[in-house]
Amino acid sequence: MNQYLKKSLILATLSIVIAEILSTSTPIWNLLNPINFLVLLGLYGSGVLLIRSIAIERKWSYLGILLLGLAYGIIEEGLAIKTFFEPKPDIIFGRIYGVNLHWAIYITLYHSVWSILTPIALAETIYSKDSGKPWIKTSYRKILYITLTTTVLLFNLFATKYTLEIKYYIICIILIIVTILLANFMGSKTKKITTPKSYSRQWTAWSIVWIILAFILPHIIHKPAITIILALPLTFWAISLSSKIRSNPFFTRLKAALVYGTIRGSIILILLLLLTKRELHSFLALPIAIVIALYARRRMKQ
Repeated sequence: MNQYLKKSLILATLSIVIAEILSTSTPIWNLLNPINFLVLLGLYGSGVLLIRSIAIERKWSYLGILLLGLAYGIIEEGLAIKTFFEPKPDIIFGRIYGVNLHWAIYITLYHSVWSILTPIALAETIYSKDSGKPWIKTSYRKILYITLTTTVLLFNLFATKYTLEIKYYIICIILIIVTILLANFMGSKTKKITTPKSYSRQWTAWSIVWIILAFILPHIIHKPAITIILALPLTFWAISLSSKIRSNPFFTRLKAALVYGTIRGSIILILLLLLTKRELHSFLALPIAIVIALYARRRMKQ
């Protein structure tokens, strides 16, 4: 197998594992079904590979990756699965004009950090010597675009039983364009480098705040305006943190620190879910998260 194809497949798989397994959204045994795995690969894999390829070509910092990750989150949750607009009791907190605004904001941030940024940082930590190199040919992007588009259409048509008004699709497309333009405008910016230890703590703190605002605070205050407003500084915080890394071997320890920080957040989320749901796949997700965190911690100190 071509060495870069192997790295790309590892990255695509890591995106699925971190986003779906560690969030307990998908039981690990569901991935043993080849069809389920290929569908998720078409969604997460195509997205994360495209974003990394674009960032490498344009020599962006991880800020560019984070911003494109926001676009990916809108594509998945707004256009594909349509949870932005789904009238379900568990996500309608902060529903405004048919949009689950609280959910839309925080799930988009989730995908940007845990579906895109963290898997890329982990893959580039594992393959640190090749972290600044493209892992797919530019010509292959057409295949990825087609795969992502096809998968999004399949999810849109068959994953949910309700249809959306055209205005909601227009809103999503406008937001996607805005985040892409922001990535082009801000993607190359880099801030002062911090120490790996401090960096990991900052990402852990960010993850904890995200968990509190996304899941805990809505059950306490019942005022969505507060969590929606607080999402703004949380987003700027993520922007500030992600601007400290670039895709090259020099930043390997900081990449490991990012992974260590966000996966510690995943562990806290899993523990909270275990306290409330106590489902088997939550128990199985915990050792996977711990292994990733321990690996990242070791690489952070090397």
